[in-house]
Amino acid sequence: MAFVEDESPPPSDTALARTWKFSRRMIEPVVTEAGSTVGSLETTQMELRGDRTAFLGKSSETGVWNLVPEKRMLEMEFELNEDESTYLLYQAKLGKGRYYRSSVRFEEDGKIFLVKGLPLPWNKKLVGNFRVSPTATPVPTVSMKVS
Repeated sequence: MAFVEDESPPPSDTALARTWKFSRRMIEPVVTEAGSTVGSLETTQMELRGDRTAFLGKSSETGVWNLVPEKRMLEMEFELNEDESTYLLYQAKLGKGRYYRSSVRFEEDGKIFLVKGLPLPWNKKLVGNFRVSPTATPVPTVSMKVS
C-alpha cells in the first residue's frame, strides 16, 4: 500500500488577511523623500486587511500586499516617494499550516528590498529582513460564579 501525501491547497487571501506579529531588521538605513529614516522595528503588529492594504503597527506605515499563489509568497510594497518611483518591497515564502490545510505560516525570515523603478533584479537592493508570526490567541476565561 502506497502512502500519498496530501497536497495542501495554495494559500488564500482569507488566510493572510488578519493581524500578525511583525519585526524587521534593517541592514542599512533607508531615507524617504520627506527625509525620515526607515529603521528597524521590534515586535509590533502588522495588519493585512481584506482590501489589500497593509499597516505596520506603531510606525504607521501604510502599503499594499499581494499573494503570489504560484510561488507561495507574500509581497508587500511601501512607497518612499510620492511619485511611486522608489519603494520597499517585502517578500516572504509561505508554508502550509501545521493544523489546518487552509492555514498558512511563514517558513523563514522575509527579505526587504529597496526598489527603484520596476522590480527587476538589477533595480533591487537587499536592505533588510523581517519576521512574521501569528499573534497569540487570548485564553478564554470561565467564571464559576453562580448568580
